[in-house]
Formats: sequence, structure tokens, C-alpha cells
Amino acid sequence: KLGRCELVRGEIIEMSPPGLIHGKAAMRFGARLFNYVEEHNLGEVFAAGTGFIVEHATDEQPRDTVRGPDISFIRKERVPEEGFDDTWGDFSPDLVVEVMSKNDTQRQVLEKVGEYLDAGVRLVWVVRPQNKTVTIYRLNGEVEQLQVDDILDGEDVLPGFSYPVSDVFA
Repeated sequence: KLGRCELVRGEIIEMSPPGLIHGKAAMRFGARLFNYVEEHNLGEVFAAGTGFIVEHATDEQPRDTVRGPDISFIRKERVPEEGFDDTWGDFSPDLVVEVMSKNDTQRQVLEKVGEYLDAGVRLVWVVRPQNKTVTIYRLNGEVEQLQVDDILDGEDVLPGFSYPVSDVFA
């Protein structure tokens, strides 16, 4: 029996469970994001492991890639009127948050970031508990690294959302 997995170009990649620091940072971040989205009726927030097809099969690559970010958000205007079914999302979220674990390599994380952006994700926030930073990857190619005393801004994806980076790691 497999644990948490992702499908990468048709290959099932089993992922080890994250550690306590990862879990705490993801939960704090997810709770803050969820509460803000609910309070302002901005859309839907999804928990870790919710699958999104980020790469469809092609003639060159005959298998899909399905990723399960730690946290994802879809703006209200993109939520289907009939709601969601219980399949993988065949569309890109507007925002993805990935919390790096001690087992993640920089290469693995950057590969995921590239797949998310190629799929149309507008903002990717990579949380690095080990050095207490959040790196912002934007669809337009801009990259910005925030330090512990900076404020994370939801930009036009999450209007009005701000979150002190230090609170992610409190």
C-alpha cells in the first residue's frame, strides 16, 4: 500500500511523510490562508495532497504529471457553479504553496515550481523553514525572496492578504 504520492510523467513517486517543522509551518500557513479566503469569500483553499494535473500527456511525453501541493487556492470566479467532482483538478490553481522538507532537494522543488508555472499557476510560494524564508515565483518570471522580517503580500491573486513571514515560523 502506497502512502502520499505524486504522478510524474506517468511514474508513481512515493513521498515520505514530512517532519514536524514542515507540518507546523504548512498548517499555520494553511489556516491563515483559509481563514482569510473564507472571511472575504475569495474562492477555495485545498489541503496537502490535492491532485492537480500540471502536465498533460503529449506525443513526446505520453503520460500525465499530477502534483499535490501542500496548499493551493482557486479564485472564486474560477470555481465551477456546479462545484467540484472527486477527480484531480484538470486546471491550474491560482496560488500554490510548497513547504520544503528536510528530504526535499532544491532541484526537486524547482522542478515542481517550473511545472506549476508552465501549467498557469499565477503565484508559487516556497516556504523554507530551515532558513526561515519564503520565495515568491510569479507567472511573469519574477522571483523574490522574503526574509523573516518581511511581509508576504497576496498581490492581485489574493487582494488584501498580508502575512508576516515571521508568523509562518512562530
